Amino acid sequence: MDRWDSRDERGAWSDDEFPTMDHLLPRVVESELRYPPQRGSGAWRLGLTGSGGEMKSMDSRSTYVVVALTIVLMSTCARLAEWVPGIVNDREPDPEAALANTEWMLDSYGEPGAENPVLEETEVTLRFGEEGHAGGFTGCNTFGAQYVVADGTLSFSEIIATEIACPGVMEQEREYLRALRTAGEFELTDNRLRIWYDEGERVLNLVKAAQG
Repeated sequence: MDRWDSRDERGAWSDDEFPTMDHLLPRVVESELRYPPQRGSGAWRLGLTGSGGEMKSMDSRSTYVVVALTIVLMSTCARLAEWVPGIVNDREPDPEAALANTEWMLDSYGEPGAENPVLEETEVTLRFGEEGHAGGFTGCNTFGAQYVVADGTLSFSEIIATEIACPGVMEQEREYLRALRTAGEFELTDNRLRIWYDEGERVLNLVKAAQG
């Protein structure tokens, strides 16, 4: 008795002997050759309509094979929906998840088309953590904040920064913090992040920081 026929006394498959996909597929053809439906037999049959309208039947063994394959295909489709959500479920990427645990460096800011570059020898950053926590460096002071992504907008609140005075960079710092306080719509593409502020009149242009 091979694995294909190994059933318990009740005729049921045991958990450790239930045929796997690798074992089942080669048996589909073999089952049709070894166990063709017999006219007049007492086996349970499933009626099917052929292409010409004639009635066909399948014995219990063939029915078992069809049912087993159907279950396998349904299970595969369900798992595929989880593994490839963008293809099967056509889900949109979650922008908040895309921002979490990323860090950005400010490249320029101001009116679109006439942005001011970040001052030389200064590094202005923006870091998104988990659970709505954000922070970064203004080029002079460190800061922390809360952020929320909703309906294509990015907003910051509870912005708290240290109060160190740095000659020559304070104007840039004030503009940067004001931009965060008035942030609105944003655009995330590849390694670029654009945040519009002042009711969309100005923009922050950031590039993704290199992973250390």
